Amino acid sequence: MRNVSADSDGHSACVEGHGGSGMKHDDKAVLARREFLKTTTGALVVGLGASHVSLAQVQPGERPVWERGVKSGPPDPAEVDSFLAVHPDNTATLFAGYVDIGQGGPTALRQIAAEELDLEFSQVLMADNDTFVCTNGFTAASRSIGIGGVEVRAAAAEARRVLLTLASEQLKAPVQDLTVARGVVSVKSDPLRSVSYGELLGNKRFNRRYEPAPFNNRGIEQPRTNPDFAPPKPRAAYSIVGTKVRRADMPDKVSGKYQYMQHVRVPGMLHGRVVWPQGQVAGGVSVPKVVSVDEDSVKNIPGVRIVRRNNFVGVAAEREWDAVRAARQLKVTWEPFPAVFPGHDGIHDSFRAATANDIVVFNSGDAAAALAQPQPGIRVASATYRGPYESHGTMAPNCAIADVTRNGALVMCSAQGLYQISASVARLVNLPADKVRVKYYAGSNTYGSSCYADAAEGAAIMSQELGKPVRLQLSRQDEFGWDNYGPAHLADIRGAVDANGKIAAWEYQAWGYDTTGVGSAPQLLTVGAPQRGGGPGAGRAGTPAGGVVTRPSGVDGGLYQIRISQNEMYDIPNRRLLEHRVVGRGYLKIGPLRAPLDPPYFFAQEGMMDELAHLGGLDPY
Repeated sequence: MRNVSADSDGHSACVEGHGGSGMKHDDKAVLARREFLKTTTGALVVGLGASHVSLAQVQPGERPVWERGVKSGPPDPAEVDSFLAVHPDNTATLFAGYVDIGQGGPTALRQIAAEELDLEFSQVLMADNDTFVCTNGFTAASRSIGIGGVEVRAAAAEARRVLLTLASEQLKAPVQDLTVARGVVSVKSDPLRSVSYGELLGNKRFNRRYEPAPFNNRGIEQPRTNPDFAPPKPRAAYSIVGTKVRRADMPDKVSGKYQYMQHVRVPGMLHGRVVWPQGQVAGGVSVPKVVSVDEDSVKNIPGVRIVRRNNFVGVAAEREWDAVRAARQLKVTWEPFPAVFPGHDGIHDSFRAATANDIVVFNSGDAAAALAQPQPGIRVASATYRGPYESHGTMAPNCAIADVTRNGALVMCSAQGLYQISASVARLVNLPADKVRVKYYAGSNTYGSSCYADAAEGAAIMSQELGKPVRLQLSRQDEFGWDNYGPAHLADIRGAVDANGKIAAWEYQAWGYDTTGVGSAPQLLTVGAPQRGGGPGAGRAGTPAGGVVTRPSGVDGGLYQIRISQNEMYDIPNRRLLEHRVVGRGYLKIGPLRAPLDPPYFFAQEGMMDELAHLGGLDPY
């Protein structure tokens, strides 16, 4: 194998165009600070999206615990400086680690920050997401505003309190006698006495700690224990939040000028492709193992380099088409593996035949008796519903660029959580997590974590082996074969309705699994251990296969289990929800494709409600 050791010198990395998120670029300022912003990898940081990202955080003689632009975070969520910086031109930069995957979250976060700071929307810019720059946000489950918005509002309120305190000292007036407009603080009785935020704090630290808003495990904000926190602006005083503003990304997106991850190039890079088994059936019950790699099968393609690390195989070349051709031609022999997957037509029968943990999710009244021996006037309906797997089906396969050296790594990719990518890459390339920098570039984004990690981790492995930056783009075959899917679902439902059209009883029995124990393909092929999930999915109940457990009321069984919250909008005196949790190994990997179980569940539930309405002589609609 032509495996080349990693070069210790590193490589310059720059971007030929970059889709921004509302940041203004000052080329002279960026160039003047390249040495300051140089990462530990030796790669130059270009395209952070702000001309004053780092200088706002580190002052002469200061060395904070975490220095923005110097090493990977996450920064302390109890520090105002982790979220905000104010600049001499009276603008502010927001460093919230949430990304835009179609919902406009970063735009709304800018609105929240501007509202709390009494700035115009145009005065608040948002840094492109980067683990050397931003907080640890995770863009999923409506967290951008539900959690990120609360975080930003709290930090901005604290920042405003610091700024007003400074203004009070400088203007010799009590805080309650001050007013703010467009970041200019003035005395109410004498408006000519004024000072701007930029004059008060431009490129200096807030140095303000506070208690961040806590959240419970459902993402609901909880009361703070320390009463000393800045109260947010009352909703009645809002002038920016709730109004329509222009999204900075839209003009380039609709005109075809936006630079997606697939468009990014860096000097000296190689184009990479992976050569994996055709589909995750190969790893259904065991780790796929390479028997041999025939290098001669690609000798007609000049400059092709073959990468192999354990059972991970890839190819790279200076020209992308050469890499594509090599991936198609390279002959890799794999150990035979059992074809355990039941196939699309057999998935639901396989669920029903499997030994399962029976989890009583909810039980009130006596649904079994009400359905088995219905009272006079009660009519009963039953039906079986089968939900298929759901594919992300991205418009473009995932792509990433990595530049890994002995001293650090730079990864450019799409992802919902950059710090999760940083951690998994660090484990694969054996580097400290704070030496792995991950920068976000929008791709063909999806909810439910499609092959973001596979592309980023694969690029990192290939870069480390070849000693050069590698741009890895998955093929359609790779993406469909190794991506996670929305869960398949089998449901048997029985329901009863009385003569007045009221639901008398309801029983929902569901079959499914919560994990296969298999993580990303690069992790599986190089390490042989799952990246996420808790091993073979015998269920979270902790009982052996075939056992029965009653889940306590109010306890959530995870993303892939039916829940009373899906059914409690109906007033039903006799109700039973039963989950048959099967072992996940031998099925496709599943992921949270936006409230993952809701599409098949509600299709089944509302289909049965239509049946009951018909029996009760009611209009189903």
